[in-house]
Amino acid sequence: MEDDFIYDEEIVFDDEIEVVMDEHPLSESLDELVQKTKPSTFRRVLKNIGLGLGAIALSASLIGVPILYHKHLQNQNPCFTTPKHVIKRENKRYKHSFSPAEFYLEYEHSLNPTFDKNRIQNFFDNISNNVANSLMERQKTKSIDQAVEKLLQTPEGHQTIVLEIVKSLIKAEVIYHEEQFLSRSFDPKLHKGEFYHLDCDLLCHAFMHVARNLDLPLEEQQSLGHMYLFWNYDENTGWPLEATEFRKPKITEYHDKDGNLCTRIDFQTYELGDLFTTIEEIKSRYQEAYEGFSERAGYYRDMTDAEIRTHIKSNILGQLYDKSKDLEIVRLMEEADKEATVPQLKTNIYIAYTNQIFKTRDEGNIKEALEWAAKAKTFREKNSQFITSFYPDEFALIYK
Repeated sequence: MEDDFIYDEEIVFDDEIEVVMDEHPLSESLDELVQKTKPSTFRRVLKNIGLGLGAIALSASLIGVPILYHKHLQNQNPCFTTPKHVIKRENKRYKHSFSPAEFYLEYEHSLNPTFDKNRIQNFFDNISNNVANSLMERQKTKSIDQAVEKLLQTPEGHQTIVLEIVKSLIKAEVIYHEEQFLSRSFDPKLHKGEFYHLDCDLLCHAFMHVARNLDLPLEEQQSLGHMYLFWNYDENTGWPLEATEFRKPKITEYHDKDGNLCTRIDFQTYELGDLFTTIEEIKSRYQEAYEGFSERAGYYRDMTDAEIRTHIKSNILGQLYDKSKDLEIVRLMEEADKEATVPQLKTNIYIAYTNQIFKTRDEGNIKEALEWAAKAKTFREKNSQFITSFYPDEFALIYK
């Protein structure tokens, strides 16, 4: 199965996509740039829940990231070095018993022990340490407890912590791109440039790793085929954070000398995406398409420990099955389904069952195809409120 897991021949960005990560120093301090920001979605969100930001507000303009990109070879990024110690606080606000990033790393490594998990663990730990050190420096204290507790007393302080996490990710040269495997996210052979890519789930897990270490009131929530964050200001108020919008790339299209349409993605911009502080547009779109589905599926609420673990297994196993069509992966998905109700996993299992119908039918094994069809039909009827399949002919196939 390990051979099926590794896809070194694929690259994340093809030849028609140019990713720019050149040096682009910003001399202004975080405070100076944040003070220049204009009222934004973040202010409106806080206004709706009865809070005020005063002079500081998150926005889609510059967020105040004092970044100096250091040119270096792959693996010389300081975030890959082993930290002398990881700065941690006792968890009181953070509600979970583990770091989703660490669980993701451990589970993927259990299926594919060929990659260096310690290198990636160091990366997440250094991201967290960088945030902790920045917060202590801003508060002029050597106590992480004092720094965090003081900042958590005001809306502005909550915002500062969020910005420091964003800043740390950008300084570490992280970008958003679809991915299910951490082993690929940090594989230098898959990048034409000195950067590392994380998808919506992995970005959320990176935020949550910092939250676990520094005891921050952050939660993961899921929507249809997507994960985002929710920051709890107090027991009754808070705001969503769209992790994929932690940096807003400048995307331009152009034609090369042969007339081919090419895309240039410029990550020299240090701006928040337009949807960083609101999920409402996406949420309403899904609710219109699936009236009543969201509540039944458990979307738009804090996830439990079991749901987070099962969701992580769903991501990894779903991609493994998509590449290998291995029945052992189907068995692992079925085992994970017993641990918690996660819509994405149930959808993945259902799709796997329907794929097996096609596979066995094409192999001429009609009896086995009918068995898979019966299994898919039963699973669909039992879990219809959680399944969102993208096959328009699914019913015709199963009930044929």
